[in-house]
Amino acid sequence: MLSATEIYNAFAIKLIKMKKKNLLVFAIITSLLACSVFMTLYFVSSSKSNGRGFLSKMGEGVTIDRDVHDFGVIKEDGGNVSATFVVINNTKEPVVITYATASCGCTIPSWTKEPIPSGKTGRVTATFIPKNHPGPFDKSIMIMISGQAQRIVARITGTVK
Repeated sequence: MLSATEIYNAFAIKLIKMKKKNLLVFAIITSLLACSVFMTLYFVSSSKSNGRGFLSKMGEGVTIDRDVHDFGVIKEDGGNVSATFVVINNTKEPVVITYATASCGCTIPSWTKEPIPSGKTGRVTATFIPKNHPGPFDKSIMIMISGQAQRIVARITGTVK
């Protein structure tokens, strides 16, 4: 039979080992979090934005003609409304709009599928479906461009009456 001291010592050793494992897990998670924060800060601080899309360190990049299209007041039963954003290729190489996605199923994006040569433009059209969506709206369209680390974000806003 084990004495109380032996049981206490065995328990203390297990507790210390468990704390070491937990400490190791905590250190790994903290390290990953620190790396994530560092990478985010690095990419944010090393990029420049003109407010209309991502620009690389060289001041080149792909932009859009405006950040927001405001439809104003539209009728719920007046049919779908669309806004077209012009995508401008300021790089030295052709780019492709790889996809565009909306923040809500009530907004359907469509985009130029062909490569956009240097100095030329493409288009992203956002179609909003007002039926059964009364009230103010503010929808985002995320545009991913080949060779660009950041997404370009366009927005459509308005009020459905």
